Amino acid sequence: MLGFEAIGNLIIKRAVSTLVKKSIDKFDTSGTPQSQVKLLISMLEDEIALETKKENQQESTKYTLDNLYNHYKLAQAYDRQQIFEDSLGFSKEKMVQAVQGIKARLESLEKTTDKATIYNFLADYYEDKDYKEFDTYNLLALEYSDSVAKIYKRHAQSEMLNGKYEDALVNVQSAIDIEPLNSEYLSLEVEILLHLNRLDNLLPQLERMAEEHKKEKNLLKLSDDYILMAKYYGKVQKEAEASVYFKKAYELIEKFDDETFAVKKMYLLSQIAIIDGDEDKIFENETLEEPLGQARESVRLMELQNLGLRYRLDFIEIADGLNEKGMFYYNGGKYNNAIYVFKKALKIRKKILGEEHPDTAQSYNNLAELYRNMGKYQKAEPLYLKALKIREKVLGEEHPDTASSYNNLAGLYKSIGDYQKAEPLYLKALEIREKVLGEEHPDTASSYNNLALLYDNMGEYQKAEPFYLKASEIWKKVLGEEHPSTATSYNNLAGLYESMGEYQKAEPLYLKALEIREKVLGEEHPDTATSYNNLAVFYYGQGDYERAYEFMKRAVEVRSKVLPSNHPDLIGSKKGLEMIEERRG
Repeated sequence: MLGFEAIGNLIIKRAVSTLVKKSIDKFDTSGTPQSQVKLLISMLEDEIALETKKENQQESTKYTLDNLYNHYKLAQAYDRQQIFEDSLGFSKEKMVQAVQGIKARLESLEKTTDKATIYNFLADYYEDKDYKEFDTYNLLALEYSDSVAKIYKRHAQSEMLNGKYEDALVNVQSAIDIEPLNSEYLSLEVEILLHLNRLDNLLPQLERMAEEHKKEKNLLKLSDDYILMAKYYGKVQKEAEASVYFKKAYELIEKFDDETFAVKKMYLLSQIAIIDGDEDKIFENETLEEPLGQARESVRLMELQNLGLRYRLDFIEIADGLNEKGMFYYNGGKYNNAIYVFKKALKIRKKILGEEHPDTAQSYNNLAELYRNMGKYQKAEPLYLKALKIREKVLGEEHPDTASSYNNLAGLYKSIGDYQKAEPLYLKALEIREKVLGEEHPDTASSYNNLALLYDNMGEYQKAEPFYLKASEIWKKVLGEEHPSTATSYNNLAGLYESMGEYQKAEPLYLKALEIREKVLGEEHPDTATSYNNLAVFYYGQGDYERAYEFMKRAVEVRSKVLPSNHPDLIGSKKGLEMIEERRG
């Protein structure tokens, strides 16, 4: 259990506090921490046994309150014991029993600060175990806390951890309303706005914060400002500037030898590596166990409050950065690089967020898309199904991400020719998108396009044409003429008209698609190769073997560079080139 607010004070110091005033007052703080904790646990277990007996005899409600405090102390002690688990043998079952002992006696508390302390402890306990329980106790802590702003801030961090950025923004702004000059809350607000892509006026605000912290010579806060500035530049596609500010932040953190900064240093080095294309430097030992273990120990040994949330958010940001880099490689046709970083992102997300989280589902989906595009359909299907299962459970059926899973799974079945499985999934995705996103949305256009492709492959051209035209109209209107999706719509319409024998309609659309793709994506991109291939097939059908040869040769050259040797598209282009060469004589 990380980030327990109670762990903010040494368990030994708390042993002589006003919470437990009996034999605990005689506690001897000499000796090693291990022996102190062990002795404290033994004393508390004896105390609980005695007071539980009095509770059962109903001698006084006072004993119930005393027993609640003792269970609270015991839970803290068990939590502290985890630091020394090798020598003391920590028992999770005993920890659970202690927490249950607290919950069974909560009614004996009055509306005091103590009640807020207990609720905070329970919130921290459930933080990485049960979000609903965490939410319940965190809100109760808010009700009774003397530091409401701080609880709002922590609640905002927890919402971020669960991907609920709108809720996180509401909470941090509530904290700012209470303490408007608190730079910690202002920084968190900026961080959330970055996640929400609300970038207006953020840079001037960050520059002001950095200037103030420079004057104060507050290096820690200045490093946080630089991190936020780096994230801002990353959002606006200025990777060079992002790298500069991550490096500036690292230079400041390097000045601190304190081991509690190990996670932050790791985070900064990882972000620099991601931007600079050195993903292999991230977790070179190929496991998260070691860095995560170090982070846990740092949190406990240094007795820092709420760092559990913070360091997990840092790891999530590493995963987000890897995911974005993976998308960059994927869109550039560098599939092997994309697989490598997508797998690293998935590993982090599973470890930090758990299996049933939207971001974990995204990682499964991205890997599946990658494998599908590489022609590795058997690897893709179970990943698509995992992503869909998580999204249905966590987000619900009528969510855009769930619609994407239906759509992508349908695309897989279309690729392997299983049209009966594909059609109902495409229709389900379209229904959700029309309802939730509206007709004039790029994703809804994608659904129209995908259904058109399916009907095209099935030879149902009359059903396909209106869907193609609808998709093309939306993409041109919403995304503009020079966009990859608009190019796709031209390419697909051209293919339909070619199949229908309307060659005069087909040729200019094929050429238009190629022109956009060469300009926007570059010549060495899988989609550009598709245009070369399609034009070659078109001219071959028209008997123009010279032009067919030139385009197919380019298709083979590009596909050989960006696709694996066994990819169906590359194999098809090579066979096509052989056929054209035979005809050329």
